[in-house]
Amino acid sequence: MIGRLPERPAGRPNYRAIRDDRWKLILKRSGGELSAAELYDLGQDPAEKFDRVEHHPDIAQRLLAEASEFYQEFIKDRRPVGRIE
Repeated sequence: MIGRLPERPAGRPNYRAIRDDRWKLILKRSGGELSAAELYDLGQDPAEKFDRVEHHPDIAQRLLAEASEFYQEFIKDRRPVGRIE
């Protein structure tokens, strides 16, 4: 199947980015920790050609904090996958 995402362990979140009105932050996860991989200014660069993470570390850090908060809330409230037998 073309475009299929790699398999991941059950119960593990599969989100890879967070955005606000103007910015999109691509996330990287390593050992359960999230970090900022790429940052795009969607207002000026809708094709996402120019990574701005080094030019706007404050924005990357703000979005990373929001993503981390969401991730922690998600983990806290998750429940086991249902099974039909």
